[in-house]
Amino acid sequence: MHEKKKIDKVLLLDFDDVITGGTIGKRKISQAVLERIKELQRKGFHACIITGRSPFSLDQIQLGKTLEKHNLHESVLVYAEHGALRYYRNAETGHWESKPIGQAKIYMQTERKQLLEYLNKTIKKLGGEFILVPTKVSFCFTTRGLYKPKPEELARAVKKAVRLVNFLGEFSTKIKMIKTTAGCDVVPVHSTKRAAAREFLSYFSNPRGFAFGDSFHDREMALNSGIKFILVRSPQEFLSKSVLLERKLAKRKALAKRLKKRRRFKAKTKKLVHGITRKLRH
Repeated sequence: MHEKKKIDKVLLLDFDDVITGGTIGKRKISQAVLERIKELQRKGFHACIITGRSPFSLDQIQLGKTLEKHNLHESVLVYAEHGALRYYRNAETGHWESKPIGQAKIYMQTERKQLLEYLNKTIKKLGGEFILVPTKVSFCFTTRGLYKPKPEELARAVKKAVRLVNFLGEFSTKIKMIKTTAGCDVVPVHSTKRAAAREFLSYFSNPRGFAFGDSFHDREMALNSGIKFILVRSPQEFLSKSVLLERKLAKRKALAKRLKKRRRFKAKTKKLVHGITRKLRH
């Protein structure tokens, strides 16, 4: 008999419009969502939050303190700036800090400063005006508070600058642009929500579960067929769609079992037919 593999139940969550609600600049963390996460943890789920926000922005909205209040600061992993940073509580100082993960470490040490200067010059040449929000790895461009240019004009200028940087090849790190509700972010291609999801899932031998996000760009968190992506646009929608996740997981497991059984049956039938055909030929 085959030994049954233990399933590790996982939950990957976007931050804005999943854990927070409200308009830009007035977002609030949903206490009900955090309580739902605790409820799911008691049922065996392991959770992480993956956001495009910078640690500076997370400090402003007081994510760390809120997680501490709900006693989630040690059990929920947080990844910031599209998966480039781990945002965590320093046990010695009690402060919330961040550190780069994966290839972002090398990128920060070698090229970030020069790349920022180059991008600034290129975007200005293309007629772009922007506000650069404090970040550690990504570059967050926004037109908030400016009459000109319009967000779409800024996005066009940034996109052209990114293409030019990649085409010229003066930097070893390739970059890409991601549109956001406030403007657009420029990130290294290897620092993505997908990379953060990969690191989180590497802690488990057989992860199965769900990824919740507010745009189809967040689908990259669902790395394999064992992770189902669910689109939500608000904390209320997350609360309604996260009901009975265990039952949904059990149904998916049963379906996978049936499909596996069917594939084995087809393979056996094919082998049998092939054997009979060979005998008839001889």
